[in-house]
Amino acid sequence: MDDQLAQVGQAVDRYGVASAWIGIVITVLLVGFGLMGIRNAKAEAKEAATEEARKAAKEQADESARLWFEQHADELKSRITELEHKASQVHQQMDNTAKSVADHAENIKKKQEVALAAVENTVRNPNSAPSPEQKEAQQVLKERAEELKKSGESSRSFDDWNTLAHAAYATGKLEDAAYFWRKAAEVPNAPNVKVAEVLFNRGITQGQLNQHEMVIATYDDVLSRFGNATEPALREQVAKALIYKGTRQENLSRLDAAIATYDEVVRRFGEATEPMLREQVAIALVKKGFIQGEQGQYKKAIATNDCLLSLYGNDTEPALCEQVRDLQNSRTQVNYLHAGV
Repeated sequence: MDDQLAQVGQAVDRYGVASAWIGIVITVLLVGFGLMGIRNAKAEAKEAATEEARKAAKEQADESARLWFEQHADELKSRITELEHKASQVHQQMDNTAKSVADHAENIKKKQEVALAAVENTVRNPNSAPSPEQKEAQQVLKERAEELKKSGESSRSFDDWNTLAHAAYATGKLEDAAYFWRKAAEVPNAPNVKVAEVLFNRGITQGQLNQHEMVIATYDDVLSRFGNATEPALREQVAKALIYKGTRQENLSRLDAAIATYDEVVRRFGEATEPMLREQVAIALVKKGFIQGEQGQYKKAIATNDCLLSLYGNDTEPALCEQVRDLQNSRTQVNYLHAGV
């Protein structure tokens, strides 16, 4: 019994110790939760106080701003009106300046176009007397050329190279003009008609420099680029290139080659209806007949002239009538008479 009472006492002691520890743990947990609650309560109170302070500050700022604007409303309206007036004046000045610049640019552009046309007329008609417009054109193009020379070659457009070429031609620098026209023809995506025109001008300039072989090469370039073109303007350039090529072959005494070139004109454009192309065909036949007469090939010359008369003998186009008259009054016709043909 004593042993059992001792065991019960020990069990009670252990239970008491465990209960004490459980109580301590529960107490610690309660204290911890209490501290957390206090901290959260403080944070919420602080946040609420801050929010209230912000609202109060915002309301005070809004009220101050409202009062300030009410006190300075008239002054602000006056300043806004003044600024609007100044802005309108500046805008008007900008418009006037922009219009002035645009008008000046347009005026320069028109002068350049007139200058280019004047020099172009000189290129195509080198024996014509210089007109006042051509003399003025020299100065306009010279000034523009000086501006263009300040830029790098890689940045120059087709129009830039063409302008430089015309300026060089106007001042008698034919070598430079031929070079600039070649550069213009090499500009990517340049209009085909414009390229054909500058190559034609290059050929004329080389002819004036007596560079006959180079002239033929330039006109061959026109043929290789645009020989199959269907646009009327390009067909005209091709026909003229063939005529000028044949003329240079004559200058080099390559008469058979010249006749072949003139035959090419007739083959390509003999059935054309455009007056300019018909005129080139007539010129080719007159030139071919003249060469044949000079070579004593009278029957062939007569056949060539008959071909011309059958095509254009009754034509009323002034240019074609002129070619027919040239045929009738040509040295070839005199040769026929002397030969008794």
